[in-house]
Amino acid sequence: MALVFNCPHCGGQNFVAPERLNHREKPVVCWICNMTISWTFLESLAEGGREMEEGEKLSVEGEEE
Repeated sequence: MALVFNCPHCGGQNFVAPERLNHREKPVVCWICNMTISWTFLESLAEGGREMEEGEKLSVEGEEE
């Protein structure tokens, strides 16, 4: 299953294909602001399994760039 999320830095919508979630040789980078997104952040989103509400932005506390 693909993962769609909002960048915690700029709020831009990003897409991670299923094959990228299974093979982590490259980092995931926001296509708008070029912030590197941590795999632990993406895993926590994938485990959440809920739909985002309209206009909702994700914030990450304690995550390093």
